[in-house]
Amino acid sequence: MKRLGFALLLICSLGISLAQVSLQPVFSLPKARALGFSADSSKLFTYVVEGYYIQPPVPMSRFEVSADGQLKLLDTVTESKLALAVSPEGYLLRLEGGVCRWDTALNNYACNMSGATISPDGRLLALTNRYGYVQVWDVTSGQRIRTLLMDDWRIERAAFSRDSRLLAVCQASGTVVYRVSDWAVLARLGRPDPMRGYMPSGNCTVGGLAFTPDSKRLVIASTGAPVGIWNLESGRLECMLKRLTDRDGRVRDPRRVAVTADGKHVAVTDAGQNLILYDLQTGRVVAKLEDAGYNLLVSPTLPLIVTEKFGDTPEKDALLGFIIR
Repeated sequence: MKRLGFALLLICSLGISLAQVSLQPVFSLPKARALGFSADSSKLFTYVVEGYYIQPPVPMSRFEVSADGQLKLLDTVTESKLALAVSPEGYLLRLEGGVCRWDTALNNYACNMSGATISPDGRLLALTNRYGYVQVWDVTSGQRIRTLLMDDWRIERAAFSRDSRLLAVCQASGTVVYRVSDWAVLARLGRPDPMRGYMPSGNCTVGGLAFTPDSKRLVIASTGAPVGIWNLESGRLECMLKRLTDRDGRVRDPRRVAVTADGKHVAVTDAGQNLILYDLQTGRVVAKLEDAGYNLLVSPTLPLIVTEKFGDTPEKDALLGFIIR
């Protein structure tokens, strides 16, 4: 059984076959960055950064998104506080001076935080920090309902499953998956390692977490290793996605990862700003674009991928949209 598992892992790691899948550009917004989609993908929220640093006031825009990925500007407001996340209803989590406040649904609580993620059903908000715990808040009542104490002080990223039943939290020694109903630990996952298949601990930075639509697998992007696809039922590394060589002949580390709305593909951006699309079932590369960007966002319902491209100067930064054909 161990030999069979290693063989499957190796086949997935080596599979490269560009299939009849394309990434068609549909929009480009200069100097813009993405906040998020509404739950039905009908709206995209963005903000504009002037220069190298984010300085208030910040122009934030709301776009209507068509079925083919085209954008129509609805409105733009200039805010003194930067929004970090968007709830399914379009509420914004804002940041000012390192203190966050929920301006609409929550009761204006304040917290020191390093990241925020909202459950797809809009009920829960998970806040990560550099103090070794995760706060989970009820969006409707504005009450903190859970504090998850982690093994390490360095908490890098958190993500909910699409059905909002699971929460994955990545820390320095690996990723922990919780069941939201009772906050039981369902799985403890190590970090992928290209030589040994996986290693249970390490201090490389995780750039992305993404559940598959059926919540049975978790995709993890770590620097220093290929993207790993983990089976949550067995707690084992199921597949590693091969890193590709860019135009300079260098193998780049993955930066961000996402699973497309239909669950068929894994989208990965790397340190060379390449966008790579993998077949989730086979692990094979089906499309690749160079100079597409670092940060990555996928539409909840459309075959639409959004990336943030960073140019040589801030004036060359852009928010790019691609439809999967």
